[in-house]
Amino acid sequence: MPTYHEIVTQKTNITIADITSVCVSQVQSAPSEIRNFPYMHTGRGVDIYDEDLQCNCYVAAYGKMHEKKLDIAFRNLPIVAFASEINVVDWGCGQGLGTISLLEYIQSKYPNCTIHEVVLIEPSTVAISRAEANIKTWGKNIKLKVINKKFEDVEKIEIKFNTPHDTIDIFSNILDVEHVDLRAISRLLAVNNNVAHHIA
Repeated sequence: MPTYHEIVTQKTNITIADITSVCVSQVQSAPSEIRNFPYMHTGRGVDIYDEDLQCNCYVAAYGKMHEKKLDIAFRNLPIVAFASEINVVDWGCGQGLGTISLLEYIQSKYPNCTIHEVVLIEPSTVAISRAEANIKTWGKNIKLKVINKKFEDVEKIEIKFNTPHDTIDIFSNILDVEHVDLRAISRLLAVNNNVAHHIA
């Protein structure tokens, strides 16, 4: 069976539905105890994944729920958040589902809005490599910065945008995680303090 990356690199403008389909297909080839109960192998989404199988199980178990949660978050943002060109920080991005969902949402609702730059922050190497691959299917016009670290290890200079634009900060999957260092996040948010921040 082709690997996740081999499948994704053949796609253009990958969607959450595409990602879910690939992950479910990969899980179906796993042993029955994983295939039948993928959520048992996700660590509730708070572990730092080091295997592709964990990523597949997470999306197979929670992908559709995550998509609905993100859609609600984006629909609750003010229209001004999508006025023109924006930057995005995907905090604890995992496999990039937040950014992909945002790209889909903008494409369908605000086609005149463009994403200038995306910063991905995620301690799992295997997950963030998928996030990078997923976002690259949307073309080369989006600048992409990949930070494979825990929040408390991120340097301020790493998260500073060269071109200031209003920023959508995607937090939807981390704020209820106990070990997330909210002080580290607030310190980093202050770096880009000359623009409006919209929290999703």
